[in-house]
Amino acid sequence: MACEALFNSPCFLFLFLPATLVLYWAVPHRTWKVAMLAVSGLVFYSFWDVRFAGLLVATAAVDYVLALRIAAGTRKKLWLVCSVSFNLGILAVFKYALFALDGFRSLFAVLGSPIEVPYASIVLPVGISFFTFKTMSYTIDVYRGEVAATRNFLKYLAFVSMFPDLVAGPIVRYRSISSQLDELPRVPQPNHLNLGLYLFSIGLAKKVLIADTIAQTIDPLWSPTATLSTPGAWVAAVGFSLQLFFDFSGYSDMALGLGYFLGLRLPQNFDAPFQASSPSDFWKRWHISLSSWFRDYLYIPLGGNRRGARRTALNLMLVMVLAGMWHGASWTFAAWGAFHGLLLLGHRALEPQWASWPSAVQKTCTFFLITLGWVLFRAETVDHALVVYARMLVPTGLTEGFALSVPVLVGVSLLVAVLFVGPLRNDATLRARHAVFAAAALFASIVMLNVRPSPFLYYRF
Repeated sequence: MACEALFNSPCFLFLFLPATLVLYWAVPHRTWKVAMLAVSGLVFYSFWDVRFAGLLVATAAVDYVLALRIAAGTRKKLWLVCSVSFNLGILAVFKYALFALDGFRSLFAVLGSPIEVPYASIVLPVGISFFTFKTMSYTIDVYRGEVAATRNFLKYLAFVSMFPDLVAGPIVRYRSISSQLDELPRVPQPNHLNLGLYLFSIGLAKKVLIADTIAQTIDPLWSPTATLSTPGAWVAAVGFSLQLFFDFSGYSDMALGLGYFLGLRLPQNFDAPFQASSPSDFWKRWHISLSSWFRDYLYIPLGGNRRGARRTALNLMLVMVLAGMWHGASWTFAAWGAFHGLLLLGHRALEPQWASWPSAVQKTCTFFLITLGWVLFRAETVDHALVVYARMLVPTGLTEGFALSVPVLVGVSLLVAVLFVGPLRNDATLRARHAVFAAAALFASIVMLNVRPSPFLYYRF
């Protein structure tokens, strides 16, 4: 049984997770439980590439030392700059170096002096954007005096390498987990196990039964060589919007469930985002840990909305473009971030008029605008996105692909209705009575694992 760092793989479900939980709860002392968290996270990460585990430990060690330097009180700003530069440098090398080289080549080609730039093979460590943001938030919080620097390296390594949130979030902050690591229960709590089983099973069902099923239908439509009809283009766009939600929120549900299995409560990452009534409301509900990270560590330090309309517009656009680029080294992600920046600015300008519309109209318009943005997120290139937009917004080929488009569009519409009517949210007040349903969902999902498990979409970030 080949092991992969996938929550939906048989190796994880039937080997890694049971063995980890048995060992974790078998040791009575909290120090050993913290050690188990650190070691199990490194083992989990090593399933991708053992070199990645070394990078993870090195990153943790550097920020651990720098945080102690910051806490010492001398040259605090210098040590903070070192920490932020180190983490951004890692991202620059592994994630953006090849993108920069491509831009370098294109620039010289436009100037009429094409040059050959040597390419290196760079393996992108999975989830690097998540764990670098975790470590940066720690040193920044120490600098601000919002959290005390720990002298327990094992505890800090456990925070960095916890396998539930390691590769796709939520982006946990040290200040929210530190006291939990100090007060880990010695024995599993029945209510935690029930909640964990429910959330993990729901997340697994979202991924395997819904997201992967949608992907099988819409992936061919997203091929750059596909000839789309207008219905087909809308199926591709709306279908991806739903696929991404069920895939990513499914992972987040599973991460929260795994946290409960370990006696930890991780932060909620989704709050019924497709019930959002405006673009700004959407970002309070979608990928909450990332949007709050950019708000607290970039938008507010830049001045937020306290320095006039022009500065607010500049801050919003800068933050959203960088949030787009956080997802990947591509002009499509930069354009997606800029698109959302414009949506937020447009909503701020039209907020009185927008608020006067009926709630259903606000939600429908928000869903439509967010779906348009996902085209940039999913397309291979900006040109590819423009082709899809042209098919969506200019009626063409209405009968082409009719047999495929209409049934799928009806199914997608039903899912949209479910999203609007039923609050699909991670609610920590769930009761033990849900455990039976959770077990049924888990078995249903396992039955679907007769094919090679597909990675979660956010693993690439």
